[in-house]
Amino acid sequence: MKTFAKTLYYDDPMPWKRGMVQDPEYAPIDNEIDKIETHLQSILPPKEHEMLEEMGNLYAQLTAIEGESAFTYGLNMGILLMIGVMEFKN
Repeated sequence: MKTFAKTLYYDDPMPWKRGMVQDPEYAPIDNEIDKIETHLQSILPPKEHEMLEEMGNLYAQLTAIEGESAFTYGLNMGILLMIGVMEFKN
C-alpha cells in the first residue's frame, strides 16, 4: 500500500513532469558527465563498459530513492508546520 506521500510523489503531479531542471549548474554538469561517458566508451572494452553502464543505472536508482525520501521528509515537515500553525491560532 502506498503512503500518501508516495502517492503524491509518483502520481499527479509527478515531479519529473516539471520539465528540465532550471538550476544553471545543471546543464554544465550534465554535459561534463556526457563527455566523460563518451570518452570511457571509446577506451573501455565492452565488458567494462557494461559494468560502467550498470553502475550508472544503480546510481540512478539510488538517486530516485533519495529524491523520494527527501520529498517525503519535506512534505511531512510542511504538514507538521501547518498543524503547528493551526494549533497556535486556536
